[in-house]
Amino acid sequence: MDGQSLDGASTFDARWSSRHRAVQRLAGHLIRLRTWSRWLCQRADYRAHRRGSRFGRQGAGRRRGFFCKEIQIVETNVVRIGLAGFGSSGRAVAAALVKGAIPGIGLAAVSARDLEKARAHLATLDASVPVVPLNELAGHCDLVVEAATGAAIPQIVDAVLPHGKDLICVSAGGFLAVPDLEQIAARHGARIQIASGAMPGLDILRSAKEGTIRSVHLKARVKPETLASEPYVLEQGLDFRQRRPEKPVCVFNGMATDAARHFPRHLNVAVSISLAGIGFDRTVIELWMDPDIPGAIHLLTIEADEIGLTMESRNLPSANPKTSRIVAPSILAALRERVATIRVGS
Repeated sequence: MDGQSLDGASTFDARWSSRHRAVQRLAGHLIRLRTWSRWLCQRADYRAHRRGSRFGRQGAGRRRGFFCKEIQIVETNVVRIGLAGFGSSGRAVAAALVKGAIPGIGLAAVSARDLEKARAHLATLDASVPVVPLNELAGHCDLVVEAATGAAIPQIVDAVLPHGKDLICVSAGGFLAVPDLEQIAARHGARIQIASGAMPGLDILRSAKEGTIRSVHLKARVKPETLASEPYVLEQGLDFRQRRPEKPVCVFNGMATDAARHFPRHLNVAVSISLAGIGFDRTVIELWMDPDIPGAIHLLTIEADEIGLTMESRNLPSANPKTSRIVAPSILAALRERVATIRVGS
């Protein structure tokens, strides 16, 4: 019995020793795998960080390696912005995005009427950002920002919305040239946003629309040279191309439908407040040439059951005297809202 017990114990010890060595080898493999997996996770995060300056999407999360502890990662990926138009406002927006003014937003590509001129200017900001024809812009970005003119809106719509890309616009006057704009966007799953630009009070106007608005009136005063060459002004016998008027002159007083048709390049605000409020046929527009102002002044008056509002904005000209300086910041504000954790406004 004692011999049998000894033989059994010896066999057990041999088996245990063999299994113990196997477990040790397996543990060693698992430790190496864990170390290797963690290294791969860290390397992937580093590469994502390197790519994140322009590509991908914003976010934060957790990633697990094989048999490794949970690793907290913060992705620096951004929403890729395509810029359609590279005038004074477009260049100001590009400069801000290249400097990283909005975390989570990056400039991915630019399109302009004069591609070579745009490349030359963009090279002073970031030569790695491509300048591409308009029909290629949507392929480079997640979201397109229009900073061109109302006349370019039909071409921009055709180049962007069929790709399902959202569009932020400032030249709302161009919407009248695309009467089925809403249907086009809906068909392709895209959305369009009008940046506030030089227009005050859009948030409260939209809020009042949820109740009952009785009237919306906009009195706009602009510098004479802004409208002096417009056909409608000349047809009224008001020729101030060579000499400025000595006092303010009213050049239009009527409904927004007619104002936007006669001044499509200048009354983006008329379209914006009409869409935000009670429509083109009920929104009254007064347009004045004023020789004594530095930039456009807009006086918005709203009468509604829930609120009465009178608000005036005094705008300063940008490098392009026909464009208000606030236009570029309003685009940046719209972009910042896209990635904001806390959003302000209706």
